[in-house]
Amino acid sequence: MAFTSVVNVALLYPSFKRGVPNQQPPDSYIQQFIDDVGDVLISILERRFNEAISQVSPPTINVWLASLGLPNASWYPSQPVSIGTIVLDSNSPLAAQACTGAGTTGDTPPSFAPVLEGTTTDGGVTWTNIGQSRQLRVLERGNRYGAASQLGAIMASFGVTSAAKLQEEYTDADWKPFCNELNAEDSKGRPKAYGMFDVLFDPQANVQTPRPIMMGIAGADQPFGIGPCQEGIGGYFGLYGRDYGRHGFNGGGGGGCGQ
Repeated sequence: MAFTSVVNVALLYPSFKRGVPNQQPPDSYIQQFIDDVGDVLISILERRFNEAISQVSPPTINVWLASLGLPNASWYPSQPVSIGTIVLDSNSPLAAQACTGAGTTGDTPPSFAPVLEGTTTDGGVTWTNIGQSRQLRVLERGNRYGAASQLGAIMASFGVTSAAKLQEEYTDADWKPFCNELNAEDSKGRPKAYGMFDVLFDPQANVQTPRPIMMGIAGADQPFGIGPCQEGIGGYFGLYGRDYGRHGFNGGGGGGCGQ
């Protein structure tokens, strides 16, 4: 399943011109890249958030995706559709369309309502525009990065220097870091306790505390050279806020307020 239907080549690769040799990838070729990256994203979500998926009923990834406002199906002609099915349309801005009236789709793709909560009749199916969830926007961004990275690599193989530069930027600055955060891995593929996007996909995900003073109670989490005394924590809290050497303290100085 892909999270986009069209990539604007002129936007991603402004130096490319249709009709110039080696710079005219067909839209179907670009769509294949988009679909490939979409499958990668789905596999990451299914592995990374399997516990969250198990909490929905029935515990399937399609139901879980729909609960987050994410597409869980593609549009097909003369296809039975049940309530809760979500597809993606290519309106601008891109929007998800949820089935709110079960039935069988028409023979040709409908012109989906472009406004939020607008409805579309498609054969016997009623679709409602549900806009873009935050999860959809994040995955849409990743889908573009991945597709651009692949397309840039292919174009660079034909000697297009501008494509080589863009491919490098999309891969190293965008696609790889995005995948690492979605996967909760560091740049070397080692697992981390949490990823940047965990909170969007699993409310119970492990996240950093926004309260540095509480980290002082636990100890060992102050910036270098900062102990409980510098944070204004004394007495009981200062005792348990000693750094114990992690940042150069050994319990004296700023680490434990002289205790």
